[in-house]
Amino acid sequence: MIPKLYIANCTLFICTDEPCGVPWYICYRIIRGICEGLHYLHKGLEHPIYHLDLKPTNIFLDRDMNPRIGGFGLSLFDSLETNNISEDMETSVYMPPEFINKQQIAPKFDIFSLGVIIIQIMAGTESYSKCADTPPEEFVQLVHDLWEKRTPEISWRHTSREVRACIEIALKCVKSDRVMRPTMTEILDKLKKIYIADCSSINQLYRKREFTLDF
Repeated sequence: MIPKLYIANCTLFICTDEPCGVPWYICYRIIRGICEGLHYLHKGLEHPIYHLDLKPTNIFLDRDMNPRIGGFGLSLFDSLETNNISEDMETSVYMPPEFINKQQIAPKFDIFSLGVIIIQIMAGTESYSKCADTPPEEFVQLVHDLWEKRTPEISWRHTSREVRACIEIALKCVKSDRVMRPTMTEILDKLKKIYIADCSSINQLYRKREFTLDF
């Protein structure tokens, strides 16, 4: 049974509709939280849960802007053997091509949806359709430059790594060939490496400051 939670703030739809108003540290908290939640559904339970309807309006934000995944009406528990899911216009952008074209359901269905959501969080609701027409390296740089303009210079050094890692993850998630998409474990591993690198940079900065203090 999926517990119902009281959501104090809003759904993620509001954030993806107006990304310019959301600072990066909040966006990153939301992205990481969604990834951790999806990893738990796929890998943290005795019987995995495949959401199959992951989209901004099914992701709720609490008072602290932590994401909570909801909308489990189409979810499959343990098995992917079903033909009872129907495509509708509202959610089609979040559905992978193998389902839209061939009605195939696989564990990496949710990974594709996650990629679209991350792209929308980082670059706006209409950005996914634009990225399809842009070379991956160019799109990564465009998003990177966009956030550099929005981010205070003092915090950009570690923010830069997070931005680049997240958009690179997103582009891998929306690969048309599902075999090329990463697993949730691989995604979290990359985010953890960024966190470790950030902690290392902060420690080095403090050591440098301590070394140069003039007593």
